[in-house]
Amino acid sequence: MHSVVSRNSGVADGCCPALEECEELIEEEDESLWRQVHPQYVTKGIVASGGFAGTEGDRLRISTARGATRSAAEAYLFHTDTLQLKSAGTWAVTIGEALGANCRCVDDSACPEVETPSHSYVDLRGLARGDQRIARAALAAAATARGCQYP
Repeated sequence: MHSVVSRNSGVADGCCPALEECEELIEEEDESLWRQVHPQYVTKGIVASGGFAGTEGDRLRISTARGATRSAAEAYLFHTDTLQLKSAGTWAVTIGEALGANCRCVDDSACPEVETPSHSYVDLRGLARGDQRIARAALAAAATARGCQYP
């Protein structure tokens, strides 16, 4: 079960851009978000902060899949088998850890251009550049502490 808050939460104070109509803010703090980390960002079980950077097209939206609706194995297999992308495994951060890093978490799985089941993202768009680095490091540290979830 997940909680959803206002589509524009955080916008009034100028922190973050408004969400699209197809997006929903999620805040169930215990829920895991699955992150596929490229092998270049994992060394001896330690995830580098670069493993929590968005794609080249959008560095401030860290792609994840929701643990409430998808298993770590399903997320990994979709990424590696269906999308044919490399992954050093499924790593996890919780919504609470992302919120603690001053990021918001967004479910965009209802957006027409999104093909990944249970897709969501950690939103860094409201953070200054230095705070983005701090957030990525905090997320990588949380994922490292928890360990790889699959395989």
